[in-house]
Amino acid sequence: MIGELTGASAKTLTLAHNSPGSANWSYSMSDQLAPYIQPFNTCISAERYNWRATNALNLAGTAGQVWDWIWSGFVMPMDEDWTGDTMKVSCVGWAQRLAMRMLHADRQYTTQDDSAIIQDLLGYANAATFAYPDGSTYAVPTVSGSNPATPTWMAWGGTVPNEGPGGLTPYVARSLLTLKKDKNQMILPVFDELTGYENGCDWWVQPQSRLMYVARKRCARRDGVKYPSVVMAFKWGPNNLGQFSRNVAADQKANYVLVTGSGTLAATKDNPTDQATNGLIETLTQWTDANDITQLLWEAGAQIILRQNGRITYGITPFYYVGDTDQMPNSVPEPFVDYNPVGDEFMLKASHPVRGDIPLGVVRSFGCTVNIDEENNEQLGQLQVSP
Repeated sequence: MIGELTGASAKTLTLAHNSPGSANWSYSMSDQLAPYIQPFNTCISAERYNWRATNALNLAGTAGQVWDWIWSGFVMPMDEDWTGDTMKVSCVGWAQRLAMRMLHADRQYTTQDDSAIIQDLLGYANAATFAYPDGSTYAVPTVSGSNPATPTWMAWGGTVPNEGPGGLTPYVARSLLTLKKDKNQMILPVFDELTGYENGCDWWVQPQSRLMYVARKRCARRDGVKYPSVVMAFKWGPNNLGQFSRNVAADQKANYVLVTGSGTLAATKDNPTDQATNGLIETLTQWTDANDITQLLWEAGAQIILRQNGRITYGITPFYYVGDTDQMPNSVPEPFVDYNPVGDEFMLKASHPVRGDIPLGVVRSFGCTVNIDEENNEQLGQLQVSP
């Protein structure tokens, strides 16, 4: 480690589901660490003090502090103001390297689990050589000192339960995808395609080990069944949300779905009951490299369910977590300890005196922004959640 960026200001960390994530901050160009901040080869980690784990360690008679790795990545764009002696630094997560790597040959996948496709693509990016169209080979460099020692600085971690390594839910393979990926395609967009399919997997890079993991659904369900219940509420019960908003994307509504695949292959699903109330509302999804009718039927069936009411999302902002409590249900849950803002499910209820009530039910969080003030206190920004 080169050092801690204690002089950084305006620090933000953005975490998103099935995404590399990003970090941004401002820094003095005269600071002693400023010369070491360079695009691509400077690596950054974001760590969070774990009060409970530290307290448990101390109670056990062991002195020390516990810091959890929340995210890591590498420096990319920088905006330098030489007159004002300040630079704005932007970083991206490790998976962003796969957005800068392409396939140099076609890849054919027949009845494959999506995790196997991701493993193959990561392995392709980490290969020591790739072939030119004329048959010659190109040696892919591995940066000296990179850990893992691969061209992408990442390695395959394997498939894991939804809750992550050691979790309670066994991984279930999908084993239905038949795809062809053409040469000259960039690799990361293929990951986006795979996670967008019905019952598609979730992937993430562990920030400390840089191992890439895949789960069928990256999620710990914190509704009191497998884990202690986490309840977020607006103007009801614990009332631990400072802000609440709802977005109803009615333009995403559909009651007749057509999904087309390779050649003339196609599948449809409809909702006659909704059509009788709202009329015929059609949508088309093109999946040009799919040649399995079962895949298309799954996709059509999922869309007709998910889009029957349009696409509903909630924006919630919890009150600031001020420290450990007696952990009564009405306390403000601690992010990254009581729940993970990226992927986890928890209970949500909101009330409005005129518009109505959103009943207590399970929602899932897909990302958040963490703002860090000059005293290194975190403020969790708006969480994006959906039923």
